[in-house]
This record gives sequence, C-alpha cells and structure tokens, in this order.
Amino acid sequence: MRKITLLLLFSCGLAAGACGRLPLEDQIHREWRGVLELKSRIAEAPAGGEAEARQRHADALTGFIQRHPSHARARDAYGELELEFARMLAARGRYDEAVRYYRSALDSDPANETIHAELEQAERRRFVTADALSLLRPGMTREQVVERLGRPLPGWSRRLDRNSKTTESWFYRRRDGGVAGVYFRDGALFAADFDGPVRLDLQRGP
Repeated sequence: MRKITLLLLFSCGLAAGACGRLPLEDQIHREWRGVLELKSRIAEAPAGGEAEARQRHADALTGFIQRHPSHARARDAYGELELEFARMLAARGRYDEAVRYYRSALDSDPANETIHAELEQAERRRFVTADALSLLRPGMTREQVVERLGRPLPGWSRRLDRNSKTTESWFYRRRDGGVAGVYFRDGALFAADFDGPVRLDLQRGP
C-alpha cells in the first residue's frame, strides 16, 4: 500500500507539477461557482442580514471581474448588479449615487431604454424645481408626492406630533444650493415652499 501511495504522488508531480493544481479554465469555473453561491445566500439570509450577504456577493463579483475581465457572464451579472444598486439608491432618495450606478450600468448595456428612462428620472429628481412644486395640489398623500418629486434624502424630513395632529416636513435640494420644502398635516399635503410659499395647483388632479 505504501509503494502505491508513493507512486501516485510521484506520478501526480510529473503530470501536473503539483498535486491538486487545476487547469486555469477549471479554476475560473470554480471561482464563478463560488460567486453564484454567494448570490444564492442573499435570499437565504436571516432578517437583517440581507445587506451584508448582498455586499459579500458584490465584493466577490467585483474581485472576479478584476481577475477575469473577459468573462461574459460575469460582465452581464455586474451590469445587473449595478442596476439593482441604482434602483435601491433611487428608492431611498439618494439620486446622486443612483445616477453614477445608472451610468455605469449603461456602459454594459448602452441600448437599454429602461435604464435610459430611469437615469433621466433620477437626474430630474436630483434637484427640485419651482415648476414641479407648483403642480402639486393640496390633499395629496405622501405616496403621490413621491411619485412626482421622489423621496427626500435620508435625514431630510421632520415629524412633529402635537395636540393629536401630526405635521411632517420634507426637504429637497435646489440646483442653486438652496432648500425647498413640502408639508403634510395628518398625511395630507397642505403647503410647499421653494423660495417663499408656493401656490399649489387647485385644479390639477392627483
């Protein structure tokens, strides 16, 4: 038995130079399977752990792309990941960061009309305009305002509960560096401010 073991070890060294060394193609395939496995763990992550699992997958995919830039499936997956991040950031009101990811996703898929449209919307929502505020109308819900202006940046909102009434203030950046605001009472829009009070459109439907 000992002679057979030694013979196998010697043969392995002659054939491959070192035992356990895989051909390059097999190594790449094994690495790619590891990246896909990390992706599958995102859905399996416990409550509160999805963001960490998503980041591990993103880091692994980024590293794989750096090592193997010509891997077609990895390039496609990276473009999809950038688009996913762009949408997550836009949903949170972080339009500056979302725009960067949308532009990068377009580098991978320049003819994608959906990405172009979402990029244009994110660009519009980076800054609020007086015209956009003037098209709002009293009584709009938070969701209806989000549809038109997007969400305020994290931390750019205030809530005050007093005398059984709830007042909320949402603030948006202006292109000139100033700040505009919209205001809700018990969940219904009642005022807006760009550079002074804005007269809300009473005729236009929600």
